[in-house]
Amino acid sequence: MSPIRKPPPFSGRTLVIAGIAIVVGVVVLWLASAALTARHNRQSGLVATGGVVELGDASRLAAQFQRGGNVPIYFPDVSGNAQRAVYLTHTGAASATGWTAFRAQVPDEDTSCQWEWNTDTRRFDASCDPDRHATVDGAGLERYPVAVRDGKLRLDLRTTGTATSTTTPG
Repeated sequence: MSPIRKPPPFSGRTLVIAGIAIVVGVVVLWLASAALTARHNRQSGLVATGGVVELGDASRLAAQFQRGGNVPIYFPDVSGNAQRAVYLTHTGAASATGWTAFRAQVPDEDTSCQWEWNTDTRRFDASCDPDRHATVDGAGLERYPVAVRDGKLRLDLRTTGTATSTTTPG
C-alpha cells in the first residue's frame, strides 16, 4: 500500500451543490438590489430636487446686469436632464432686492422648447411657438426663490414660489 493517499474522485453532487449556491447568491443579491432601488425611488419622490445655488456677490451681479442692458441671465441646467434651466432677472433699484428667477422651459412643451430673450421687444419668446410670450419678470411662470444673504445671491431650486428676492441677515 502506498503511503500517499489519493483524494476521493470529484463527485457530480459537489458540482450541483456549488451551482445551487451560486444561483441562490445571485438571486439574493438581485433581490437586495431591487429592494434598495425601490426604497431610493420612494425617498427621492419625497425629497425636493435641486438645492440652493450661490450665484455670487449680489452687488457685483446687479452692476453687471445694468452694464449688460438689463438682459436676463440664462443659467443652463447642468444635471443633464435639461429640466431646470433658469433665467435670472433684476428689476430692483438696490442690489439686495428685485431679483427673480424662473424656469426657462416653456410650460407644457418638450424640454427643447425654451424661452428666448428678445432684445427688441424686451420680452421672452417661446422657441417652439411664435405666438407664446412671457414678461421680463416671468409673471405666471414657474419661479424659484431668490435671496440675498450676507451679500451673496442665492437661488433655491428646491421649491417654486416667490417672485422677488428677499434679504436675510448673516
